Amino acid sequence: MTLRENVSVKGDLRKVALAKEDEVTTLVFFELPFRLHLEGKYSVEFSGMNVEVNIEKKYNSDRIRRYLEGTFFKPTDKGDLYGDKWGRFAFNSIEIKFPKRIMDENLAAPEKFYGPSAVSTSPIESEEIEQPKIGESRSLIKRSCRDVINKLIDCYRLTVEDYFVKPVNSSTDIPQIRITYLVNNNETASVVYDTVDCAFRIGGIPNISNEDEKRLKELLLIDGPIPFDQLLMLNAQYFLFDEDFRTSILTAHNALEIFIFQELYRKFEQKSYDQPLINHLLHRPDVNLMLGDLFRLATGIRISDDNNALWGKWKKANELRNQIAHPKKVEISVTVSEAQEAIDTIKQLMQYCKEKLK
Repeated sequence: MTLRENVSVKGDLRKVALAKEDEVTTLVFFELPFRLHLEGKYSVEFSGMNVEVNIEKKYNSDRIRRYLEGTFFKPTDKGDLYGDKWGRFAFNSIEIKFPKRIMDENLAAPEKFYGPSAVSTSPIESEEIEQPKIGESRSLIKRSCRDVINKLIDCYRLTVEDYFVKPVNSSTDIPQIRITYLVNNNETASVVYDTVDCAFRIGGIPNISNEDEKRLKELLLIDGPIPFDQLLMLNAQYFLFDEDFRTSILTAHNALEIFIFQELYRKFEQKSYDQPLINHLLHRPDVNLMLGDLFRLATGIRISDDNNALWGKWKKANELRNQIAHPKKVEISVTVSEAQEAIDTIKQLMQYCKEKLK
């Protein structure tokens, strides 16, 4: 897909650039063209700063009309317009407040950054004007907004284990952003980034309980990456739902590798192994070595002796994974029951290892 990103600038960006970083507040406004049911105000720790996010449900009738006329969104299936599989539908109006300056390097001369035909004073360029082809947005601001929203989505996914929800892309899922720069609380400049063509995307985050919302907000205040192995297991479940059974097994296997590596590393540190020894032990080991000799070194337990039934199921799941990843002649087919059994086995094995490695 060709993305055409236009940039409009008003006010004095030079004053914004010359001000001290902490004298500037960056307010970003945008709408997501898919369903995101997480209304409310959130505080998100992001790159060492506390970012405020406000999400409001907004049904944009003008955009719906333009979509139906074929002049705005161009999805492959117009049925997506009327709701997801549960019959829910909402656009969302989102405001993100960064407590410092977030500014693109060449924003003072956007024609150098995007090309002269990409810069306009109106929100929509003529279809006839040639635009540069770009993939992921070149805008640091758009990427920052994407990362903040994705952290919120990832924390939500971990809270309620909703594997339907996918992260956003800053170009195709955030078609337009409006930025207001405040210097010492005075509005100094504004910028609009507008992507003319964008994809319509399926989402579907339901309303959550008070208990889940409390846990979600606690996760958002952790300044660091979300546990990748847990996100991969959610992805594996999604691939299973999407009937991509081979990918679901490979994804779950990757989650297990990441999980057992991290747990063994933590356990060896607890046992006061020095860093060179830990690095030597965990230098590119395969998953069976980690679950075998290294697990026994860390716990004194051999899984095959302590839980032979679970070890037997793991060997079966691992053999299926190897047949998928390294086909001898022709790629094998996988049934839904085989994929579900493999994913369930890996979940059980991760839980078992977590308890034994405490």
